[in-house]
Amino acid sequence: MMKEAWSQLGGWDTASDVVGSTSAKKWKRVKPGKGILYNGAEGKSAAVVSRQEYGDIELEIEFMIPHSSNSGIYLMQRYEVQILDSFGKSDGELSYGDCGGIYHR
Repeated sequence: MMKEAWSQLGGWDTASDVVGSTSAKKWKRVKPGKGILYNGAEGKSAAVVSRQEYGDIELEIEFMIPHSSNSGIYLMQRYEVQILDSFGKSDGELSYGDCGGIYHR
């Protein structure tokens, strides 16, 4: 993953491996290198936006979030796919605002 492909990279960096924590909201270990774009040493940073514009896409994202985290991925700068700690909720309790949902606006 090339850093040049992204704009607004304040606080973001690249690594070959990262190990996170399920309790702390920052990284336990980062192995310098390329291939993984991660949200900085403190585990928090500004939005990252691709320089390339896309039409139809198939998107696969892997993420790890600590307890009580809340984030999202915007598509077309309009639709937010929610990344939220929804662990332990039953199917009946889940809504559009839970992890994986398209956030209601």
